[in-house]
Amino acid sequence: MEDTNQKGIIAYFANNPVAANLLMVFIIIMGIVSYMFIQRQMFPNIEVNYIDVRATYPGASPQEIEESILVKVEESIKDVTGIKKVVSRASRGSAYISIEVDVNADIKRVLDDVNQRIDTISNLPLGMEPINVYQVEWRQDVIEMGLVGDRPLEELKPIAKQIEDELLQL
Repeated sequence: MEDTNQKGIIAYFANNPVAANLLMVFIIIMGIVSYMFIQRQMFPNIEVNYIDVRATYPGASPQEIEESILVKVEESIKDVTGIKKVVSRASRGSAYISIEVDVNADIKRVLDDVNQRIDTISNLPLGMEPINVYQVEWRQDVIEMGLVGDRPLEELKPIAKQIEDELLQL
């Protein structure tokens, strides 16, 4: 004797096999269509809400880097709207600032604002290289290389560029 008083979605499909089969076919077709149109990348770039600022001042001590670069950059960007957190680090010859951007802020606008503020700093040291400001992109590198030696940085840079060009031609 069949119990027709059962209620619920499982009972409905158990009592109506045609509807169950139609639903299954629909789900399979939608899966195939989705598979055909889904975007695939081997190494996708993932946007993260961080902006990095890097500066190089060859031969400068961490103390000099902090006083002559980091303090000025931090002061110039402190009231940019959309910045959540700023972390700075000084090492021999280089400065690094990581800026965490609020998730609700437009990161491109914050990046432009940070660039403009840094460009207006007038009293940076003369011997330093231009400051690099860029949005962080998470990506999985296939290979990462470093070039070190007893030569000065000015001699190592052309060698690194030559190696990079040769690797890109492979």
